[in-house]
Amino acid sequence: MDIDDINGPQGEIQVDNSHNLKSIFINNNDPILVDQTHECKYYNIEEFQNKVHNLNDKFSTLSLNIRSFPGKKSEFDELIADLNFNRFKFSLIAIQEVWNIPEYMNSDIPGYHPLIYKLRQSSKSRESNRGGGVGCWVRNDLQFEILKEFSIFQEKVFESLFLKIKITEKNFKIIGNIYRPPNSDFKQFNDLLESTLNNLTKHPELKTANEIQLMGDINIDLLKYDVHNGTGDYLNTLLSFSQLPLITLPSRITNTTATLIDHISSNNKTEFSDCGLIYSCISDHLPVFRLSTIQSDKCKPKTRKIRNFSSSNKLRFKTELENVDWSVIAEDFNPVSAFNNFSNIINSNFEECFPYIELKMSKNKQPLNPWMTKALFVSKKKKDHLAKV
Repeated sequence: MDIDDINGPQGEIQVDNSHNLKSIFINNNDPILVDQTHECKYYNIEEFQNKVHNLNDKFSTLSLNIRSFPGKKSEFDELIADLNFNRFKFSLIAIQEVWNIPEYMNSDIPGYHPLIYKLRQSSKSRESNRGGGVGCWVRNDLQFEILKEFSIFQEKVFESLFLKIKITEKNFKIIGNIYRPPNSDFKQFNDLLESTLNNLTKHPELKTANEIQLMGDINIDLLKYDVHNGTGDYLNTLLSFSQLPLITLPSRITNTTATLIDHISSNNKTEFSDCGLIYSCISDHLPVFRLSTIQSDKCKPKTRKIRNFSSSNKLRFKTELENVDWSVIAEDFNPVSAFNNFSNIINSNFEECFPYIELKMSKNKQPLNPWMTKALFVSKKKKDHLAKV
């Protein structure tokens, strides 16, 4: 099929068997996914909201290659506010290609634990730290721990963050957020993935997880599993650990290509998997999601923590900085220690002047920004519509 003939990804790609992994398995007489009770399709924002607006008893995950979190923060906040609709709120949100987290950037999402992330090591070269990095938010009514031993982070090869999330008193899930940079060695990546899954399934405690779910931008086009050896090896590794691919439609669509490189897979065959991709212009990758039918012992949070950026606190911050004796820094000719002292002064005053406060959660839907007028809402709706064409 000529991709130029597609009238938006919701057009022919969704029904064209050559771009549907499930259909390819069937055509190849390889019935791995045929009997898997799950569905996968494209959704615009409004369709997704209609789908989830009454859901509050599912474990749900969202994954997105964001290509620079700091540069997309406002758009990302807007997207999450749209998707976490009514009573629904994703259990876990994962991003890849974080790039970096500026020291004073507010990365919080209301209703979630603070961002957990792993980044590439910075160096003197400005370009050397560009790209890569993974991050996760976990809903704050869920207990979790970082599995440091399994969170392999080999820069530009296998960048990952693995979490253990408690669902009930006796059940827990293991979620792996993985980024494989393009052009990295297939075998090296595959060996690390196989080793990680092997160690998880042999661990005395972790092997009892009711699910191991993997997600992320893997930069491996699963639609080519039968014609590309590296892709076939990757898929075989997943299947050898009962990891079934759940995203079966292209996640990156251009004028000339349609590739399935953003993946979610799971080894839980007892839960119905409702999966899909969401139209968004936030990056050149579509967000992918999974909803699974599992009950959790949830306690809806009644409060949330935010920084107190009141006018009086801002004035206090300004006054404190004006009263600082900066001569110690001005007279320090060592740039490293001078910068560290400067950073420590700013940081300590920031923490003191802008403390966290607890606010009661309101059931009324609040606008993401106070300046969001009715006209801007209309423009936003138009933009969301254009994202799918």
